[in-house]
Amino acid sequence: MSNSEKKELIKSSTISTQSKALLIGSIAGGILGAITGLLIAKRVEEADGELKISANEGMRLAMLIFSFLKDISKFG
Repeated sequence: MSNSEKKELIKSSTISTQSKALLIGSIAGGILGAITGLLIAKRVEEADGELKISANEGMRLAMLIFSFLKDISKFG
């Protein structure tokens, strides 16, 4: 096996940068989603089983999420 064939084999067997980013993002998103679900469930329990989110809270949450995603996109 020549050096070029070895390099090509190594190159084809490694995970691409895009795949790594997708994998890490998926795992981080799953963990953050689970934590968010637990926090919401705790809030519902404290509110006697009723989830109360006002329009103002919903808008603030949406703005925070979009701001967070915008900041993450600046890393690349």
